Amino acid sequence: MKDIAEVALKYVGYPAISSTRGIGNTVDGFTCSGFIEYVLREAEIPIPMVPGKNRQLVYAVEFFDFFGISVHYSFMKKGDLVFFSQDGVRPTHIGLCVDGARGRSAGRMIHSPGEDGMRVSIDGIRGFIEIEYDKRRDYEQIYDKNPIGIKRSAILIPERRFQRMVTR
Repeated sequence: MKDIAEVALKYVGYPAISSTRGIGNTVDGFTCSGFIEYVLREAEIPIPMVPGKNRQLVYAVEFFDFFGISVHYSFMKKGDLVFFSQDGVRPTHIGLCVDGARGRSAGRMIHSPGEDGMRVSIDGIRGFIEIEYDKRRDYEQIYDKNPIGIKRSAILIPERRFQRMVTR
């Protein structure tokens, strides 16, 4: 296995694309989750299958639900996946922590903005803290601050409840 953050840093400046144009998991254009998928593969970190489907994780919400183990914000470190919500209901954006800063509003991440014409970049997590929700929607908001979660790579131990940490 390779250092996931070091692998990701090689792609700063590569083109981003909107998720409306496809999965975006090639160097020709990355969506946020397509970028994470691409980097995980290159770093040789296993990507789990979506339960009940015959495919691996693709979308931010799937990585949030089925990848690795949850880590408290105060233990966030280089290589952790960082999840954000634009609507307060589900994960809508994903990035990768690139330094050892701790806490909800500290640190930097590398991510694909997921918009045509933009590029893979390193940004402060603090810039993604504010959530502007559409209060007119008819669903119940469950998140009020970003990031909404941190996940760390782990390997499922068959027939066990817990996962073993990936050392990197």
